[in-house]
Amino acid sequence: SLFAIAEASDPVEVLSDLMTVVSEINANRGIINSLDAKLQAAEQALEDASVNNDFAALHVMMDAFVNSVEAQRGNKISDSEADALIKKAQEIALTLLL
Repeated sequence: SLFAIAEASDPVEVLSDLMTVVSEINANRGIINSLDAKLQAAEQALEDASVNNDFAALHVMMDAFVNSVEAQRGNKISDSEADALIKKAQEIALTLLL
């Protein structure tokens, strides 16, 4: 399945996997690039090893990703693709809370 992402305990790995899935959705390049940019910003914040930035990645960058997906739901991104992307983003957020 397109949305079968291996479970990973490292949020950076999960973000990387999610970026791969984003590149495979049936959307135009502009939408994909916009979603990727949000995920790359979250990844960069996580990789800098600052706990405060982990929190920022969770609450700001991942929320921005989810909001962008929701904005395109049923338009440029199918409902099933949006559901899968949002579910994975929520899993990443939960991983950061643990």
